[in-house]
Amino acid sequence: MRSLIASSEVLARAFSTSTLFRATISSSTLDMMGRGTRTRNRKEREVDEGGTCRAAVMFAALPVSPGILLAADPAAAGPETPESSFAWMTVMNLVLAPVILVLLARSQGWRPPSRRGHPLATPWRLSPMVGPMLFGLSLILGGLGVMVASRLIPADASNMWRITLTMWGGIGGSLLGCLPAAVIWKNQVRPIHAARPMRPFSGFLAAGLTLLISIPLVQTVSVLGQLIQEWISSETPSNLAHATLRLMVDAPRDPAWWLLAAGAVIGAPVLEEILYRGFIQQSARKVGLGPWPASIITGSLFAIMHLSAIPDENRISALTSLAVLGVALGLLRERAGRLDACILAHSGFNLFNLLLATAVA
Repeated sequence: MRSLIASSEVLARAFSTSTLFRATISSSTLDMMGRGTRTRNRKEREVDEGGTCRAAVMFAALPVSPGILLAADPAAAGPETPESSFAWMTVMNLVLAPVILVLLARSQGWRPPSRRGHPLATPWRLSPMVGPMLFGLSLILGGLGVMVASRLIPADASNMWRITLTMWGGIGGSLLGCLPAAVIWKNQVRPIHAARPMRPFSGFLAAGLTLLISIPLVQTVSVLGQLIQEWISSETPSNLAHATLRLMVDAPRDPAWWLLAAGAVIGAPVLEEILYRGFIQQSARKVGLGPWPASIITGSLFAIMHLSAIPDENRISALTSLAVLGVALGLLRERAGRLDACILAHSGFNLFNLLLATAVA
């Protein structure tokens, strides 16, 4: 057993590094919009805002990256290392994942409702063209929100405040791009043939079940992807541990820290589920795609949109695990018929990792 745990430490580290870059859509916008942007502080020193924005990508992803937060300096680590703690979790998830797949294959309750003509799981009122247009508008306004926030931040603000306010600027700008959907929704007629969604309580139970199912599957796919990546490229996972450990784990729980955590646990799930499971997936359903194709397409786009924030040595594991999570949330959207259920599951996934990181640290 000791040898099994020792070997699984490699798998645990592969998982922890592969989940580092599951950044929010706003932080992906930060990475795209921040490069090359420069301004001057009060002392007339030129500050590279692109560096700040790229750092925001890293730190906005921290609450869903417990392994990176806990990957302390080996020289300073005690006999019980973070990798050892995650080794047990990795072994458990590698055992649970095939069991979950067998149970899902034999179960009928998880499958989205299937009726002739592939009716929508909810009375979605936006036309197929409106969804992608609002998706693009949200990305543009998110980038503008990043730029505005970066210019309004005082020059003497701490690095934590810069990262937090920039991230929320992107989230706020993107959410503004979603507001036209409410106006259009109010003026559109409810589709007659749409399936009836679950009741709120049942939808929340479905969200909790999806969360319990997704965590082992996402970790297993991430571990396998990282092993394939290392076999193909012979590259070890990137180690971004030290800066994040000092900033998030050792930093005091001041308002900036809590706002950053709220961005990952509340802001990102709300925004991403509106954009992906709302605008994109429901547009795909309205043009005739079934639940599975629409969920796979949306989940793949969800993963690809984070590509700019993923290092080369982590791309296979990160993209595959993100795609699995996206498909799971998409199937939840189809099964429950409720976007708030997807938000709850997404938020719970982020919160679980944040609590795990802070507790073990």
